[in-house]
Amino acid sequence: MAAEWIMQGYAYDPKELAAFVGSKNVKLAKKMARAAKELHDDDRLEGTLEEIVIEIAEKKLSRDRGMSYRIALEAIMNELGEKLGKRLTTYGLKERLDDVLLALGQKTLAKAWHKGGVTFPTPALAESVDWPIAIAFDARAVARAAEEAAKLPKRADVDSVARNTLKKGNDEGFAEDTADVVVALAQLVTKSAKKKSALMVLVDGEQ
Repeated sequence: MAAEWIMQGYAYDPKELAAFVGSKNVKLAKKMARAAKELHDDDRLEGTLEEIVIEIAEKKLSRDRGMSYRIALEAIMNELGEKLGKRLTTYGLKERLDDVLLALGQKTLAKAWHKGGVTFPTPALAESVDWPIAIAFDARAVARAAEEAAKLPKRADVDSVARNTLKKGNDEGFAEDTADVVVALAQLVTKSAKKKSALMVLVDGEQ
């Protein structure tokens, strides 16, 4: 059974995000943590959110805190990025979303969903975490994804392709929710392409 999860996209500058790691900007780190009130009670954090964000700013990183840094990325993106659209809450089948994206010709989105491509706060720490999910597109990948998104068929056909693709694993009951995610991702890359910016997509919730 699929679990409920959420997705939020951000237009951002990868250089600005990378520069925050080791910036020593404790004042900004505290501001980020203070503003992200929805994360304060996340019992997955190994320490307070403020402590985690400060560790990132000071680049005093622990190998066993990869999930905490990934959770803190939302607080950082809320400050450094620009939210694109509303947060999507869905029961879409994230485990097979790349299959549906490929079936709809969304190759760039499918590849990114499968591989992530995020190196925050360091490549090694990023690779150690598979949840929450963070997906990054540079401006060129955004442009490619937007070109593919422009060829997405009308919504009824997206639903039909999702249903037929998921039917192979008896998962067609999640087709409509999964189609919602496809459409939302297409909208995110389209908005980001108009801004000629990189795109970060964060996914969290129940695994």
